[in-house]
Amino acid sequence: MEKVLNVLKPCVVLISAVSPGHRYALDIARTVRHHLPGALIILGGRHADETMHYHDATGQLDTAPSSTLQVMAEGAPSRSLILC
Repeated sequence: MEKVLNVLKPCVVLISAVSPGHRYALDIARTVRHHLPGALIILGGRHADETMHYHDATGQLDTAPSSTLQVMAEGAPSRSLILC
């Protein structure tokens, strides 16, 4: 990975990880930061709080995976970050 970072020198690095792999994603982010101190590092991915929702009123646990693209397609408000 270090060779790729040093050759490509990206200004933005996207890291995707599921909850159990979060600590490894942080290790990757530290490596990126070491080689590219000015890079923007974005960590994302599926997490337990995205895929499981408990409904107090019914006592039901909804385990259907969420989809950011599906939510956007349905017209729900979205959070956006625009960098220029």
